[in-house]
Amino acid sequence: TIIGGNFFINWDDMPDATSYNVYASENPYGTFTLIANVPVSEYTYTQVGTHKKMFFCISGVNNSKEQPKTIEIPKKGK
Repeated sequence: TIIGGNFFINWDDMPDATSYNVYASENPYGTFTLIANVPVSEYTYTQVGTHKKMFFCISGVNNSKEQPKTIEIPKKGK
């Protein structure tokens, strides 16, 4: 969702996660960079003006251990 010129993203809570790592990339097949660690299942990305497209990946963290990152990109027509 775009709110006030920023991207607001939210996701379902992950079981046993105590925080979430938020990764971003301009390319869905490129390298994702850690941009934030948040304690709740939402994040507002404020650097929208510099990017035409942005892709996000979220992983849950518990006791300093991070769940594996997965990226799902739907194929056209599916």
